[in-house]
Amino acid sequence: MSADQGPLLAGGPNAGMPEDAPVEESGEMSTVDHIRMAIEHLKEAFHLDEDDQRGAQTAGSLASLQKILGGEQAKDQKLTQALGG
Repeated sequence: MSADQGPLLAGGPNAGMPEDAPVEESGEMSTVDHIRMAIEHLKEAFHLDEDDQRGAQTAGSLASLQKILGGEQAKDQKLTQALGG
């Protein structure tokens, strides 16, 4: 592994980003908003990517994020029902 591959293999929120990449401020976005944005980015990447293996990994990531959103929606529905709405 060469020295310039380190950030590409690192975990965390900046995985795959160059070390000098600007860090975006989250502003007023909620966790769910961030997940929705990540889904949109992954969908775009999936459509642009010509690598089948990476596309399969992207599809798996999309499914995981959509599962998280589905859990959030179910939790919101239960809360609404509990409150009589």
